[in-house]
Amino acid sequence: MSKAVDQKRREVFLASIGRGMSRSLAARSAGVGRTTTYEWDEDPEWQARVDAAEIAHIERHLGIIEGAALDGEWQASKWLLSVRHRDDFGTQRIEVTGRDGAPVQIETRPAAAMTDAEIAAELAALESRRPKS
Repeated sequence: MSKAVDQKRREVFLASIGRGMSRSLAARSAGVGRTTTYEWDEDPEWQARVDAAEIAHIERHLGIIEGAALDGEWQASKWLLSVRHRDDFGTQRIEVTGRDGAPVQIETRPAAAMTDAEIAAELAALESRRPKS
């Protein structure tokens, strides 16, 4: 590959990183393999440019989010806190498994396929499991 072509691909990669693309997508955009971009990173000056592009992208978008939050868009603040401080503000994920780690078996039947007596029995069974207050 000629130096001019290599330089053009590097600049396309760098611009793509600056727009927020992942390394894989930026590499594809530049027409190179992802491993090639890691080889480029061996040059500290190049790595500094990539880091600067990533940071500029993040700062730009954090500014937009902060601006929206200051303009009264509380959802912007909520989103930022949930992503940046996941343990304190993020959605908690709970995984449930069946016996011995097997998948939980769930049986469903549409209510339209049930008789009135079957629906009443299901509701009574659910009601009996409700915690007493």
